[in-house]
Amino acid sequence: MLVLLILLGEPAVLLGQTRNEKWKQCGGNDPDRTIEACSALIQSGQDTGISLAAIFYDRGLAHAHKGDYDLAINDYDQAIRLDASLANAFDARGVAYGHKHDYDHAIQNFDQALRLNPNLADAYYSRGLTYRHKGDNDHAIEDFNEALRINPSNAEVYYYRGRAYANKNDNDRAIQDCDEALRINPTYAAAFILRGNAYVSKHNYDRAIQDFDRALQLNPASADAFYNRARTYEFKGDYERSIPDFDQALQFQPSDADSFYGRGLAYSHKGDYHRAIQDYNEALRINPNYSSALLNRRSAYAHEGDYLRAMADYGRSLQLRFGILGSAISLCIVGFAVALAFNFKRFRKQL
Repeated sequence: MLVLLILLGEPAVLLGQTRNEKWKQCGGNDPDRTIEACSALIQSGQDTGISLAAIFYDRGLAHAHKGDYDLAINDYDQAIRLDASLANAFDARGVAYGHKHDYDHAIQNFDQALRLNPNLADAYYSRGLTYRHKGDNDHAIEDFNEALRINPSNAEVYYYRGRAYANKNDNDRAIQDCDEALRINPTYAAAFILRGNAYVSKHNYDRAIQDFDRALQLNPASADAFYNRARTYEFKGDYERSIPDFDQALQFQPSDADSFYGRGLAYSHKGDYHRAIQDYNEALRINPNYSSALLNRRSAYAHEGDYLRAMADYGRSLQLRFGILGSAISLCIVGFAVALAFNFKRFRKQL
């Protein structure tokens, strides 16, 4: 009888172990295994209410980690339907909407998360990021303040509040926040870049270069650090140093129109208009509406004596600036330039 009971009980024990293992995997860090385990638990039909809501929430997090935000939102919907008091699910659903650039729905979810849990620092932080994406830096700063009130040791919140201050041209406060972020995390390369740019705005170029140097020590493949250091050298008139930095920036980010434009500007200042034009061409290939590249290419063409192309670029810049009226002016300018060039050739033949 004892042997029979053991034999009959063994499958139940194994089944229990399998279920416990699936629960552990459902809350684990491997998204694929999490999705598989959570799905098995959902399909088993053994969980209901708050327990089932937690499973949907965990699977939603795994989908979000893989970038599958629609699937994540569906799972958060189910979790909230089963447990409307789950503040973290509202917060996570807001983050997913934010990744889909649906900022209004994201903010609605963060609002609800904070109604349920007014001390949820992550929701303040995420709502602050969302307001910053909408260009509302004042509301972003208010939310970052609240996040830091709850958790004053979060380097990322200081960094993003610094970015919001920088957007408002409050460079002193941006620097202070970068200082705090770097005090908490001395290897935060992005904070060095942000602080460097704030120093550039204050025309403290040498101090800015020190920060970009430090960022590159931490991340030698940072296209942003190379680009911003190149710009700073350019502001100092040190084109010999700026060009190699633009080269490096383009090596790591070969489709960056700003780097092509910046290098073209450096070549123009060195009098190498041929290379400048090549870089302006690349900037305009990537971004045909790059008005500064058009205007500077026009100047480079004029220095090369190619006045017809220079006039054409001037016409295109007017078209970008004034629309239909600019197009009409552009056609007149090009027509005048062609006629002028034709008559000039005839005049030279008569000579």
